[in-house]
Amino acid sequence: MKRIALLTVLLLVVGLSLGFGQEFKPSIAWTTAGTASVTWGINLDTMETGFQNAGSAQFAVTFVPAVTLTKGADAPVFGSITLTTTAMSLFDTSVNNASAATAVSAYISAKPFQIGVYAAPSIALGKIAYVIDSDVNNTDIVGVLKSASHLGDETALANTFTGAGTYLKYVSDMITVQASIISIGDWTRAKDTEINYGAGADATLTFTPVTLGFGVWDEFLTGSTPLAYATAGFTMAPVTIAVQADLNLATTMDYDVGGSVALALTKATSFTVYAEYGGATTFNGLDLKAVFTTTELANLTETLTAYVLDLVSTNPLRYVVDNTLSYKVALNDTQSVTPSVQVQYGMDETAASHLKAVVGASMALIPNTTIALTYTSGDLMATPAVMGTITCAVTVAY
Repeated sequence: MKRIALLTVLLLVVGLSLGFGQEFKPSIAWTTAGTASVTWGINLDTMETGFQNAGSAQFAVTFVPAVTLTKGADAPVFGSITLTTTAMSLFDTSVNNASAATAVSAYISAKPFQIGVYAAPSIALGKIAYVIDSDVNNTDIVGVLKSASHLGDETALANTFTGAGTYLKYVSDMITVQASIISIGDWTRAKDTEINYGAGADATLTFTPVTLGFGVWDEFLTGSTPLAYATAGFTMAPVTIAVQADLNLATTMDYDVGGSVALALTKATSFTVYAEYGGATTFNGLDLKAVFTTTELANLTETLTAYVLDLVSTNPLRYVVDNTLSYKVALNDTQSVTPSVQVQYGMDETAASHLKAVVGASMALIPNTTIALTYTSGDLMATPAVMGTITCAVTVAY
């Protein structure tokens, strides 16, 4: 049965390629990969100990080489469908498609217009990356960053309305404009008192080195309000600038604005500043983040990160500094030891200071094997101090 299934997949791929009028030379490439580890740890606060085992194995077979197969671009009006790389993967005990590049897209083209057939457009806000807020909710960051109310505005605006549908797009060298309509569910869903449709429009204007984007969408549901976004980007080495804004067009006019400036100081050193401001009924405040990364010295990597949170806000002002250093010591061509240390210090206007440390070493002394010894503290300035954990992990990888 497995041989029949494999033959069926191969015939399907060959048939697709022949149907597209492309020359197809069958070839099968396969790769294997896997890891397995045993870790022993101790919680220095509860003195609980124990082992953990983890492992994975992957066998991937690629049936179609890494090319895009398309058909239809010769006629003035045509239907175009595109297939990209397809692969099958056996991961642990499951079979899945592990190729991130796999995709199918189809549209009717009457240049410069396109009518979408597959897949449906995604009408969404949340254009801001929210790099600061993702860190705020990261359990690896010291406690001073935690704030349940901090994400009120982003939660309200980072909405996505997706489903099945179609779009009309105009494409030129400088501008792309798209109008989209989608539905949540279809005629097979249970009877509903409301029409679950949504519509939106997007536009992108590009004139190197500047890119501008705009969009608006709304759901045809009781109580829904139109949402809009705008983006701007500028890239000219060594500087990259990005600005994004989300806006709720309701009477409250909640909005989020974010931006970043990245500067490549050298090939081995970069400096990036992020800023995010939320103006909402649930939260108002300005957050700043700066990241300095360098590998300027051989085998030494340093990342220095600083946060200033809740500026011009009713919440207490908070700040955090995080510095991570690692140094790879090569014993010979195949063996190395990499010690590392990370220290985080944070403080706000109403609470005590917070301090966290991570100290460890990773040792590559045996082929295909890594031994890691790590101490991770909790908040060392808490009362009582959270001493944290010590772990020793041995990982074999292929």
